[in-house]
Amino acid sequence: AEEDTLSKAVVVKPNENEVIPEVEDPIIDTLNGFYEGEYVAVNHGADSWYLAQIIAFDGGKTNLRYMDGDVNSKDFVELMKLDTVDIQKNDRVWALFGDGIRFRQGMIGDIEEDSVIVKFEGFEDDKVHFLRIFKTED
Repeated sequence: AEEDTLSKAVVVKPNENEVIPEVEDPIIDTLNGFYEGEYVAVNHGADSWYLAQIIAFDGGKTNLRYMDGDVNSKDFVELMKLDTVDIQKNDRVWALFGDGIRFRQGMIGDIEEDSVIVKFEGFEDDKVHFLRIFKTED
């Protein structure tokens, strides 16, 4: 029998300064840990990550709305949660870049209360909220 991995969940707003839509009776995929309304980084090939919002679950895939308005589906393995908890100075991270659409690699400079200063190679340093950065294994 196929296990039901979707259930109702209460979504707690992680930070009052962060824009997260209120989703009435959100659905959470308990197997993969993602929920409707959540913002995630979506992999589009080597060194290519974009910010998107989960709008629905469709079997083993998620339906996503990108910041430029495009909508498509991706497998869960192509998503990365934006909830890095163990960030330290000089860590290499992916951070949402100035255009608010894509992520670039950078290094953590200073750590502030709810954000970090990211040093982007070849670009100016930028302040990025904790919920807009992630680390990968490489």
